[in-house]
Amino acid sequence: VHGGPDVPDSVLQKLVATFGELRSLADQGIINYPYSTREVVNIVKHLQKFPTEGLANVVRNVFDFDSYNKEMREILIRTLHKHGIPIGAKPDNIQMAKE
Repeated sequence: VHGGPDVPDSVLQKLVATFGELRSLADQGIINYPYSTREVVNIVKHLQKFPTEGLANVVRNVFDFDSYNKEMREILIRTLHKHGIPIGAKPDNIQMAKE
């Protein structure tokens, strides 16, 4: 993923793994939206431009959690946490996380 030469490889790997799994879930029909490398590129560009913002905040902005049902929110949060992206909320209180 280019566009973020100052973004650490560990962050890039987390994003690629996370969005790869989300894409797989979409291919299986478990989630509706086919997340892709487009979102990863946008996150990386944002992190490159605003390095102090933090991965969790940038990722939270990509997902409009308020628009998802509870099951979808839990799948997304579980997947993010699994790949080391703590978005600062447990699945059952995600609506509190959006600022």
